[in-house]
Amino acid sequence: MPSSEENTAQTPLPPARVPNRNRHMLTRIRRRTLRKRRNVVVDVTVDMQADIDGINRGEATKSGDLWTINGRAYHIEPSGHSWPVSGPGVFPLDRGAFLALGIYNEHGLSQTAERILDLERVSQTARAEARRVWQAGRDAS
Repeated sequence: MPSSEENTAQTPLPPARVPNRNRHMLTRIRRRTLRKRRNVVVDVTVDMQADIDGINRGEATKSGDLWTINGRAYHIEPSGHSWPVSGPGVFPLDRGAFLALGIYNEHGLSQTAERILDLERVSQTARAEARRVWQAGRDAS
């Protein structure tokens, strides 16, 4: 009989849950979306449901807390909570770039957005990264 350690190398127990779309789909990010020090968003080409379903069927490779499927890595906690980490269509952002992305999603690449970002004291580097991800999201559509 396989040990529980051997079983967890094949499928996560409990099964992984799909990452929160309102926090990880780049087109759904808004100014008030919860920001953490490190944030990760995905574009519309990423089917997180299909990836997580594949992980739960045992189709992924595991290394520590990371499960890789379809070229994308997901962190899965022992509780089943998961989030994307890296791979095609995955974009890590710091707190400032995540805020800027939310503002660009609400106001587009506009003077209004730039005024809000000035008031929020978001750096030009963070804005540039957010504009790159914002555009990647539109290009993927």
